[in-house]
Amino acid sequence: MRIVYVLDALANKAGTERMISFKMNYLSERNYEIYFITASQGKHPFSFNLSSKITCIDLNINFHRIYKYRLLFRFFKELQLCFLLKKRIKKVISIIDPDIIIATTYTFSDIVCNLDCRAKKLIESHGNKSFLNYVDKSSISIKNIYNTIKRNIIIKSIEDKCDVLVTLTEGDSNQWNTSSKKIIIPNPLPINCKEYSTLNNRKVISVGRLVPEKGFDMLIDAWKILYSKHNDWCLDIYGDGGLHDTLESQIKNLGLSDSCKIHSATNDISSKYLESSIYAMSSLYEGFGLVLIEAMSFGIPCVSFNCPYGPSDIISDNKDGILVEPNNVLLLADSINYLIENEDKRFEYGRQAKINVQKFSSENIMPKWDKLFKSLAN
Repeated sequence: MRIVYVLDALANKAGTERMISFKMNYLSERNYEIYFITASQGKHPFSFNLSSKITCIDLNINFHRIYKYRLLFRFFKELQLCFLLKKRIKKVISIIDPDIIIATTYTFSDIVCNLDCRAKKLIESHGNKSFLNYVDKSSISIKNIYNTIKRNIIIKSIEDKCDVLVTLTEGDSNQWNTSSKKIIIPNPLPINCKEYSTLNNRKVISVGRLVPEKGFDMLIDAWKILYSKHNDWCLDIYGDGGLHDTLESQIKNLGLSDSCKIHSATNDISSKYLESSIYAMSSLYEGFGLVLIEAMSFGIPCVSFNCPYGPSDIISDNKDGILVEPNNVLLLADSINYLIENEDKRFEYGRQAKINVQKFSSENIMPKWDKLFKSLAN
């Protein structure tokens, strides 16, 4: 069976890219012909390793270059590049003649859904429909109007023309109004964990892109509250993004430079989990929360805002972690403090975490994809 994955590029160390890479590698080792089409990978190295069995094709369309233009000209330049993308992807698809084409809600799902070919079109929602191409409705601008129109086109294409929509959570699935087949398949655990944290190190860890939706500013505010009680503990944040300097200034202004550190994204995140005793997530919204199941696989109890969607699908509250009222900084601090001061609960939740997280193991999740692909091919 020939399957094509379409993505703008595999350049970021983020959850969607990690999952696409993991699934392509997994399937390529199980008698699937996997083709990976990128629009603008160029000479940039892949952010995650890919099997040599995967055929990679880059269409050499540099969408990132449009941002050097003013807004109006950028709009016409994007339309021009989209037309070129449609032309090139149509040609490549006609040559490959795949059974299934897969895109995500983030990139080119509208183009894939409108392709005229025999392949079934499968769209993966790695996010949250409410925040797809998020538009700030508090202000009216040409940019917001354009993004709203673009968002509506993407949603209509998915809901009207895809053959299957796969979501990660029931909450996201319920938002989509489509007559096509909807299936919920959570992310599989991409780490084969053979060691577990001792939970004795006085470290709290958080991992993610340094962007507004991850809410790291609130986590740092919560750490300020904790620091007065537990200045022998530290908070390590791993990630890259546009808010790096802003968050560093916040840490400095709050006098937390000795106990709160921002580190670049690392290829050896497993060793960082092993050094940590609590995982904290402060997101405003999520598509799933892959970092939660990663941390739990190392036996680390998680404290997370119960944001839409994902944390409540993963964490069993007060059993293997703690769910916190969204955006409640004080309660976030109190919950982390509870696990710091109650060592027995920390150990109990951590032990339960590494058991409960096995429902997301690749052995449990990937057969669902195999079953879906075979049903579509038939």
